Amino acid sequence: MASGSTKIRASSSVSTHSADRPMPPIEKGALIFLHGSGDEGANMEYVLRATGFTQRMKTLGLSVHCPTALPRPYSFAGGAVSTVWFDRTNLHISAPEDKAGMDASFAVLSDLMEKLETEHGVPSSHIYLGGFSMGGGMALAALTRQMKPLAGVFAIGSFLAADSDVYKQQQQQRWRLPRLLLAHGQADMVVPYSWGEATAKKLYALSRAQKKEDEGEEMGRDDLVAFYRFPHLQHEFDRRVLSVLARWIESGAKIFPDVSKEQADGSVIRVPLGQNSSLTTARCPGGAQREAAAGTVSTSKGTSGVCSPCEVQMTLEVEEEVAADSSFPSSSSSSTPSSPPPSSFSSLSSGRVRRHRATFRVPRTKVQDFLTRPVAARGAYFSFMAGKEPDTFCLVFESPCPEETAAAVLEKVRTRLLDPHAPDGLSACTPS
Repeated sequence: MASGSTKIRASSSVSTHSADRPMPPIEKGALIFLHGSGDEGANMEYVLRATGFTQRMKTLGLSVHCPTALPRPYSFAGGAVSTVWFDRTNLHISAPEDKAGMDASFAVLSDLMEKLETEHGVPSSHIYLGGFSMGGGMALAALTRQMKPLAGVFAIGSFLAADSDVYKQQQQQRWRLPRLLLAHGQADMVVPYSWGEATAKKLYALSRAQKKEDEGEEMGRDDLVAFYRFPHLQHEFDRRVLSVLARWIESGAKIFPDVSKEQADGSVIRVPLGQNSSLTTARCPGGAQREAAAGTVSTSKGTSGVCSPCEVQMTLEVEEEVAADSSFPSSSSSSTPSSPPPSSFSSLSSGRVRRHRATFRVPRTKVQDFLTRPVAARGAYFSFMAGKEPDTFCLVFESPCPEETAAAVLEKVRTRLLDPHAPDGLSACTPS
């Protein structure tokens, strides 16, 4: 699991970070925003504040809460302990759900919502629940566990398993689907866009069946589910995504934002979810197309070069393979570029970890900016160290998908070279 420079802090209980401290005794409402796999609530809280989203919610009388998942062994990361909402044996839409893990996490969320109601006067009908990546998946999984009505549920870069229990809830008479907003980057290489769209379409079909049964309305009127596609976004979210989310919340989740102006320039598109709906724009570069645009990162143990048109070159190589319990030097103890601290970790099935080194060559005048400012990619901040040559800097990391991780960091480096003040999106940890 690529967690970058973010450290996983183990604890015996879930920590809840409120973005509005101290909270008033009576509030109009609350928003619970769940982080992705391996992340922490404190990081999510920071990003929401930095983008102005928390302040925007505060003007509505909403407090923002970012709980941290309990640390648990994560099978998809070789059993390494990580802050995840539930377990995964495989990152795929066809993989089975960890119902026990979801139940345990929902118990924590239920306690938080109960506390908001009893101590701060916020009923469940005034609570928005959602998240990013695995956090969004957990919010969607809560649909089958939360019996009290919610103001709305949202998921960004997320998906439900193909056989999720959520899709079977139509048979439960007490259960009703709340209003749902889903968003997904079309260039997502971690959680494929098609998984997010498939999830949205299934939830839409469920909502239409429910609405027809409840009110006898014609199909297509007053949708309960909306899905927004961001053509150039990867596995991350930025101010554009948060703007759509905020506009929806500002309407009390009653009106899904009109993005016709944004759709004109291709930055965001509301996807039709009815029968025979289809994408109306060309697919953004991804996979092989992306490799063709940025070069190829080899999977061999040797070195491979990646050249880009933005004055940056990168080489990726396997540095060494060591025992999983080996101690790596800390940033303060590393004094030479030959042994920088790893920026992420993963366990191999053999109980060993493989350390990779990515070296970037840029104009010499740009090096210092990267040595003093980390980049955000795939859910973590990656810090660099000086390379062996004056126009290079390097990164040492461990990841189950080193080529994809390196490509994601390369793209962030290229973006900063083009625009030093470009904001970073928040990405999920890998696997999601």
